[in-house]
Amino acid sequence: MAISATTTITGNFIQRIPTEKGLTEFSFLRKTSLLSDKYFILAMDKDLKAHWFSMEKRCGKWVIIEALKVPAWIYNSQDALSDAICLHNLS
Repeated sequence: MAISATTTITGNFIQRIPTEKGLTEFSFLRKTSLLSDKYFILAMDKDLKAHWFSMEKRCGKWVIIEALKVPAWIYNSQDALSDAICLHNLS
């Protein structure tokens, strides 16, 4: 789905990833523009609390960049999230 000539929303996917809190479902939304390539991600914890954050590719790896009060268990899953994005982008 194209937003404008310079911004595109693509690469949406959902994946369950093992975390310190158990198997967690993450929803990924990719936003690509001339200036950046980011994923906006939603994770729901066991208490159904939503955690929103963004990841951006830096030095060849996807890292968490924009996050308000994201719990440590999500930061500790950053490598698994990066791997999920890389594998999805290969398909």
